[in-house]
This record gives sequence, C-alpha cells and structure tokens, in this order.
Amino acid sequence: METDDFKLLFLPCRHRLFEAAWRLTGSTDRASDLVQDTYLKLWQRRGALPVPESAEAYCLKVMRHAWADSRRRQRPESVAELPEAALTADERDRSRHDDAALVRELVARLPADQRRAVTLRDLEGLGYDEIERLMGLTQTNIRSLVSRGRKTVRELFKTIDRYGR
Repeated sequence: METDDFKLLFLPCRHRLFEAAWRLTGSTDRASDLVQDTYLKLWQRRGALPVPESAEAYCLKVMRHAWADSRRRQRPESVAELPEAALTADERDRSRHDDAALVRELVARLPADQRRAVTLRDLEGLGYDEIERLMGLTQTNIRSLVSRGRKTVRELFKTIDRYGR
C-alpha cells in the first residue's frame, strides 16, 4: 500500500479511534498513546495490509488488539482492575460485587456511630425514623453521621486504584 493510499484510507478514522481509545483507557494521554500505537502497527504492516471493506472497523480491531496486548503485559491481578468497557456481563457483575465488598470493608473502617448509621441507612435500607429509634439520636444527628460516613467512604474509595490507572 502506498503512502497516499494509507493516508486516504486510515487517517480519516483518527477521531473515531481516539473516542474508542478514550473509552477503553479513561485517559486522554493513554488514549493518544493507544491511537499512536495503532497507526504505528498499521504503518509497519502497510505492505501486507489488505484493503479493508471498512477502514474504520479495521482500525478499531487493530486498536483493540493493541490495547489487549498492553493490558496483558500489565497483568491485572483481578477482573476488578479492568475498565468497565472491556468486561463481559458476567465480569461486570463480579466487578460490581467486588466493589460492593470493598465498600462494605470501607464502611467497617468508619468510627462506630458513623459505621452504624451508614450500615442501617445504606446497607439495610432503614428510614431515618427507624434509625432514630434504634440509635437514640435525633434525625439531624443521624443525617450528619450518614453524610460524614458517606463522604469518608467516597474519599477512601477514590484513593484505591481499582483499574490500574
């Protein structure tokens, strides 16, 4: 394949490639690197490349393979480390289950009152009036405990690098 043919066929796909790469990686920099790797692979094989029926589909296929290769080299320890877009339905269910288990673990780290309030409200689904009777605190205090507990769990959850990013 000649240089001009390569440019006409594959370069118009760069925006679509970048969008797909960003969805896979979740990062602008990594998406740019992935698109660049894809074009490099295509360029290196230009002499043996068939003229694809859909250049965009072919580019996306090459990019997904390049992304999978890079992920394989990184060797994630568990399914929970993979981006959601790359997971099958079963793997997403397992990942959500892992995230739920992680949240429960983080809730267990909260101070006793916050832990009890968050557990009763968010994990057991009780209303504030029921929690008031159980804990012997006002609803205002309970709302404050739940709010602070949720904030702490959210901050801890964000600090954990679940996807290897």
